[in-house]
Amino acid sequence: DLRLRWEYYDDIPQDASAALAGGGENSYFRIRPRLWTEIDPMANVTLKLRGVTEFRRYMQPGSNKGYSYPDEWALDLGYIDIKKLFGDKLDLRIGRQELAYGNGLVILEGTPKDGSRTLYFDAIKATWKGIDKTTIDLLGIYNQPENELVINSQNRDLTGLSSGYNDMTESGGGIYVMNKSMEMMPFEIYYLFKQEGDWVSGPATNQVSH
Repeated sequence: DLRLRWEYYDDIPQDASAALAGGGENSYFRIRPRLWTEIDPMANVTLKLRGVTEFRRYMQPGSNKGYSYPDEWALDLGYIDIKKLFGDKLDLRIGRQELAYGNGLVILEGTPKDGSRTLYFDAIKATWKGIDKTTIDLLGIYNQPENELVINSQNRDLTGLSSGYNDMTESGGGIYVMNKSMEMMPFEIYYLFKQEGDWVSGPATNQVSH
């Protein structure tokens, strides 16, 4: 699949330095091709792989050369689905996957610092469907600051707290219950926890560990 996006804005700051300068004109195209394949080696078992790159063509400012063609190709999906276990009551998804809960307001993006190029989590998800009109998801997540499964690596930080390279690992998990027994008022209950690893801040010559 191929996504083409044109972004244009003026006087909208992107970071602290731009805010001090009052923003400026930005106009650029974002081109994101993705190649994927899906294999069913046996009944109820599916393997999915997907690679992605995103490069940009800047008109304004013309000096910006970020995300130049061909940029890096990265694996953003790589999981195995095992379905219909225990009499069609349990599904498992193991590996690099996308997770979305609460209309994307509770869980959505595991790699926030590369924009919308990728959204993945390195995770295990077990879905229990043994209760009528109810699904129960158990999650375990471990995201590293950099995607190691890339070609032409650009050494991009994916999880950090600031615009710099923070080298922060995120892990966590929890339980998410979705119930549709009341057609006019479905509801969700969840308990989630998150652990942030050590991270660094400051210039390369004087970095501080947290």
